Amino acid sequence: MKDALGYIQNMLFQLKISLADWLTERLEKIDEEYWNTMVLPKLSYYQNQMIEKERKTKLQDLDLTCILRIFDKNWYDLSFSYNFKTEIRSYVKELQIMRNKYAHLASDIPVFEINSDLQIIKSLLNSLNIDNPLQQKIEGLLDLSIKDNKNEVKQ
Repeated sequence: MKDALGYIQNMLFQLKISLADWLTERLEKIDEEYWNTMVLPKLSYYQNQMIEKERKTKLQDLDLTCILRIFDKNWYDLSFSYNFKTEIRSYVKELQIMRNKYAHLASDIPVFEINSDLQIIKSLLNSLNIDNPLQQKIEGLLDLSIKDNKNEVKQ
């Protein structure tokens, strides 16, 4: 679990890609003009300025902060249209906190906290029925962590 921090940052990037694809598909079904009705109005002034300046036109171009904000701000439309459980929104909120934690890291993060963060990512992917290699990577890291913890206890 020694390199877990780099792995988690990479996983958050992969999560962004998976969520952007997933969210695009769902928002398009709710409103064909989703970019103008469900994306731009939900972002902060600063985020909108960056999108305009960089001429971004799709969710895949945005960062995880924007993706999570769009998901959260469109929660009611998404949950109504797709009958989501409220736990999904809790995972999104936790991911917003997690993303900030890893983006502004001030100190080492304990292994148990990393494991908890990995579990949140895994739970969100499972809840949204997103099946991709990211889940397998998380499983692998969690398995490694369990083995490392057992070895530490034995010593």
